[in-house]
Amino acid sequence: MNSVVLEKAKRLGLVSEKLDQWTPYPHQVPPDGDWRLWIMLGGRGSGKTEAGARYVLEHLRKYGSKARVGVGAPTIQSAREVCAEGDSGLISIAKHEFVWNRSLMEAKHKDGGYVKFQGAEEPARWNGPQWTLLWADELALWKRESYDQATFGVRLGASPRIIATTTPKAAKWVRALEEESGTVTTHGTMYDNPALALSAVEALERRYS
Repeated sequence: MNSVVLEKAKRLGLVSEKLDQWTPYPHQVPPDGDWRLWIMLGGRGSGKTEAGARYVLEHLRKYGSKARVGVGAPTIQSAREVCAEGDSGLISIAKHEFVWNRSLMEAKHKDGGYVKFQGAEEPARWNGPQWTLLWADELALWKRESYDQATFGVRLGASPRIIATTTPKAAKWVRALEEESGTVTTHGTMYDNPALALSAVEALERRYS
């Protein structure tokens, strides 16, 4: 990582002195400016899930008891297995900072923030809760109505935001979001993630090239 990117990461609080030290790669660093929605497009192995989880973690550390975070995935199962308990999931990367209620799919951060994990199968699940931050994983596989209901609730705090980590699938409504004011789109591939094992790169190449 070059010095400019490293300094930006430090300024954003992404380079931590805590137990879970992490230095993001350039494609995992959030964009500058006053954005509402950050769409991070990336293929398998690009590190987009960890980038999303780390952004949520720093949001919780920064806003403390005022943080209310919604984390969604295409299904409730993927929300648990990828976004929460996966190798790069939020609970996995900072287990010592959370009280995790697996049955309710809720987590309480040590600084007072609250996280709710949900699936996008039923749009009505998103009708009502309010968030300071929404993380939508694999947004291209969501139901559009679920996304709309979820974003209606992103209205708490001085700068409520949405981050979407997704593979670049041909979902027209997601492509339309990229053109909206307040949206920033970044791109990453598995080749941008030097932590990915060579054997994994080769396997992905054989399967998806």
